[in-house]
This record gives sequence, C-alpha cells and structure tokens, in this order.
Amino acid sequence: MELKDISAVVKKVQGISPRTEKRQRVCILAKYTYHTLARKYTTNSLALIGKIVGVDHATVLNGLKKLDGLLQTYPEYRPLYEECERIVIKNSSKKDVINYEGLKKKFFNR
Repeated sequence: MELKDISAVVKKVQGISPRTEKRQRVCILAKYTYHTLARKYTTNSLALIGKIVGVDHATVLNGLKKLDGLLQTYPEYRPLYEECERIVIKNSSKKDVINYEGLKKKFFNR
C-alpha cells in the first residue's frame, strides 16, 4: 500500500486529513495514526513518510512514540485507529507488510 493511500484511509475513517496543521486532539490522532500505519505497513523512510504530510522525520518519530499513550489515555479513539489499521491490512499485499519478528530472529539470534 502506498503512503498516499494510507493518508486517504485515515482521512476517510477519521474525517480529518493527517496533513492538517491544527493541534486539536482528534487532529493529532489522525497524524499519529498515519505515521504509525505508514511505518508499520510500508518500507518507506521516516523522511518520506513525513514528506507526504508536510513534516520532517523527527516529527514522524515523535508520533510513533506517542500514539500508544494517546490511545491509553483516550480509549474512545482506539476504534478509529483499529478501523484504519484493518482497512490498511485488508488492502496491503503480503510483500508490503514487514516481518519484524523474522528480522529480529535473523539479525539477533545467531
């Protein structure tokens, strides 16, 4: 799945573009959701993920770190995130999904 497609999924499900510059909580959720899904289901760099929505790699990294805390603090947002993830998984091919467990075994268990 391509980055622009993930951005479109987030916009459709949450009703807010990840590209928005607003700082309201629901807007931040859309941004963090995009960052997390793009990192998890593509092989693109943080810089490229950020470029699509107009932020730098450090902002993407910050979003990756903060999504879990946001979902724990505001559990009412979890269904929105899960719906976005479900759609991305459904529309991703097997080659798009990164096998982190396989990589960990390959590189760290000799």
